[in-house]
Amino acid sequence: MINLLSWASFAPDGEAYHVASYDLNRAAQPDLHTHDFAEICWISHGNGVQIGQNEVQKLEKGTISIIHPEVIHRYGSQGEMTLINVSFPAEIYETLCHLYRSVTLTDGHNLPESQQLSESGLIELNRAVNELVRSPKETAYLWRFLTRCMCILLPRKETVSKEAPDWLQRACEQIQEPERAKEGVSAFVKLAGRSPEHVSRFTKKWTGKAPRELVQDARLELVARELALTNKPILEITLDAGFENLGHCYKLFKQKFGHPPAEYRKSQKRLPAGIAL
Repeated sequence: MINLLSWASFAPDGEAYHVASYDLNRAAQPDLHTHDFAEICWISHGNGVQIGQNEVQKLEKGTISIIHPEVIHRYGSQGEMTLINVSFPAEIYETLCHLYRSVTLTDGHNLPESQQLSESGLIELNRAVNELVRSPKETAYLWRFLTRCMCILLPRKETVSKEAPDWLQRACEQIQEPERAKEGVSAFVKLAGRSPEHVSRFTKKWTGKAPRELVQDARLELVARELALTNKPILEITLDAGFENLGHCYKLFKQKFGHPPAEYRKSQKRLPAGIAL
């Protein structure tokens, strides 16, 4: 028998979403079910399986699935497993499909294609859902969570292979933060939590660049962002980004962005034809 779960039972007072955490084990195996609402589910601990009518998917910590309202499925654990679930109305799912076509979503006949989050992605998602739990159950807060979730799942230009160790992926992401980029290679090594030699060897292996080059790229991205979004003097921007030699910064910036800083700023602040401030 396949149970049908209704959104009305999850949100009797017109709430925009429902968040739950389920601890599963070999003795607690839910029945096959379907529902008239959508779900985003991910494994925060342990491993198990998602079972459909004709297929079985393996799940492990960090596996995330976006479930179509009509999917027939159930979860099973292999030992202890914690599943976090965010449920929301079917019409929100339809809008999500329209807005985020590059994220693989299902048509309701099969189990969804699951994605495996990196350690940093899982941390970011758990942080987002913790904030959602503390928020009013209104549509605006649901969309804030869904937008953050989609940004985690959308393909992005990676500075490091997804096959790289989690500690290196995390360090490459965190060095993009302005204060850490300004601190330089020492901050990158500290973020990695390994010896300088170990960090240098693995960084070169997985990114093709030395730590100095990664930090340099992060600083240049910071300069470009400040040029586009502020009216700060160029000298102040370059010094704040950690560059001590203005001429060296200009040379590197032109190599990366094709224009010296002043020309780049003008191009970013150019208004469309016919629009004036």
